[in-house]
Amino acid sequence: MPDDSKDFEPITKLSLSSLDGCDVALMNLRAARGLKGTSSLDEGVLLAKLDEWASRCNFEIWRHLYRIERQISQPPTEFSYRNSLGRLCCWYMLQVLQEDCGVAYHPDRKFNPDFCNPEDVFIHGILNDDGKGGTCASMPVVYVAVGQRLGLPVHLVQTRGHLFFRWDDPKGTLLDWGLPPVQIWIPPDRFNVEGSGEGIAFHPDAYYRDWPEKWTDAEIKHGIYLRTLNNKEILADFLIQRGECFFDAHDWNNCLKSIYFARQLAPDDPRYEWLHAQRTKQLHEWEESNLRVIEQQQENRRKLESMPGVWGHSQNCCCHDCDPLKRAALHLEEAGHGENCGCWQCKDARQTLGIVTGAPGHTPHCFCNECDQYREMAKFGPVPPHGMTCGCWECSQTRSANHTARMGHSLNCLCGRCTQRRNQFKAASKAGHPEHGRHGLAVSPHSRNFPRLPGT
Repeated sequence: MPDDSKDFEPITKLSLSSLDGCDVALMNLRAARGLKGTSSLDEGVLLAKLDEWASRCNFEIWRHLYRIERQISQPPTEFSYRNSLGRLCCWYMLQVLQEDCGVAYHPDRKFNPDFCNPEDVFIHGILNDDGKGGTCASMPVVYVAVGQRLGLPVHLVQTRGHLFFRWDDPKGTLLDWGLPPVQIWIPPDRFNVEGSGEGIAFHPDAYYRDWPEKWTDAEIKHGIYLRTLNNKEILADFLIQRGECFFDAHDWNNCLKSIYFARQLAPDDPRYEWLHAQRTKQLHEWEESNLRVIEQQQENRRKLESMPGVWGHSQNCCCHDCDPLKRAALHLEEAGHGENCGCWQCKDARQTLGIVTGAPGHTPHCFCNECDQYREMAKFGPVPPHGMTCGCWECSQTRSANHTARMGHSLNCLCGRCTQRRNQFKAASKAGHPEHGRHGLAVSPHSRNFPRLPGT
């Protein structure tokens, strides 16, 4: 393994040589450093809480030791400890942690998994006073951290898409409970413990080959699952979770850096090599897409500068009046949009340019009676170079006179009085000069003397 300790230690403040005897809870908290919501974490307080929980579990396990009757020869089952002292210790440890200490599954993650949230995959989401709970990525870590404080031979184990812990003791364990001063010999044993779901269970290895996800042939052949993990492999798993959290936050540098050091800790795990290649490929694709976006923006800017804007303005003008007109014209020229396109972007662009497309809800080139009337009314509408969405006084009065002849009537009302009113305005607008109103008064595009019809 290359000597990357100088780069590795700033992430977790742990050296490679100190991992063998390191607390699993401390490694988990150190791997979460720098993630969202971890700036105010106090490691001392959280580790002290685990010590307190271990003390409560110690008392309850000692208090229930009388339940083991050595003369009973019934073997333990999948959901009971029976005549197994090791299973009894795990049973009451999980019972205390779940019922008394509040270690529970995050209720929002049962049906909506989002395992890129740091509070869901690291133990501070369980240990914080305001924490909502954990997932199968963090709850077994708490169980192992408390169990190792009690001196129990428990270790983390991975399967496809899931994490649990195992009692793995081929030589037997002598426990010294302290207060009261008593020693207990636990015979050699090996069993799996499931505490991330509802209740407590002791499933065999074969159970995890199909749950929660069925293994692939390559995973069966390689044998990467159901192994008792050492501390380097555990920290590598924590770093992978750290990298995925950074990936979700689009922090590519820290994401790839975390995955790289995970590969150094577990060089024989092909999953990390594949993930590193996948995330590197996605980074290159993301950079290329951003480059294309930048190039497209520059090309659009050049096109906008060459397009005409508001009448009387220079060609390169991009003021707040010219820019909407130019962008609307640019949109209509984009690939995939044509004269007959009826999307809402094209409709808005045509309205901005003053292009009448017919009645609302109709196709751009519909020529039904309603659309023809709509276009005829629009001929005497907004004053050039104003657009269909202009909100100046003249355009507002023109729309009021053309579109709604009577108060409370709909836009396309064809009753006798509405039709008469439109015809009167049409005749008054054509008399004398195109800019003359009903009474023959000259109307400037920026004048407030716009002729008003009776009743408007």
